[in-house]
Amino acid sequence: MQKYGEGVLLLSNNRDSFELYEWLKSNGVNVYYYSDKISKEQLIFLRLELTINYNYSYIVNDEIIASLYGKIINMHISYLPWNRGSVPNFWSFIDDTPKGFTIHMLEKGGIQERLWYRKKFFSMKRRKHLNPHINL
Repeated sequence: MQKYGEGVLLLSNNRDSFELYEWLKSNGVNVYYYSDKISKEQLIFLRLELTINYNYSYIVNDEIIASLYGKIINMHISYLPWNRGSVPNFWSFIDDTPKGFTIHMLEKGGIQERLWYRKKFFSMKRRKHLNPHINL
């Protein structure tokens, strides 16, 4: 079996993440971009230094996480622990919860104990609209 070289696997199926792919490549990183649902068997052919889960619509299961030996991070477009899951920015405005960005180790069972970076972007206070039937 042929093995590919060491590198970084970027799991994403969102065009917005292609900028991250290009940035990694421009900085000399051997990066693989994958947008379909990944399986443990597919990882056998890669010697990965790191896997980045960013805007990936599939849940990375515990078997995949275990096979990556703790070398997988999640870049999440919300200020965790608020607004986990799909379209988190939308819910941060609807629920008036903190808005931000979080990078953490992806661990079995969805545990988010090892945070690498978390940043609040801004806070929006509810305002009154001129029309009393519209709340912002």
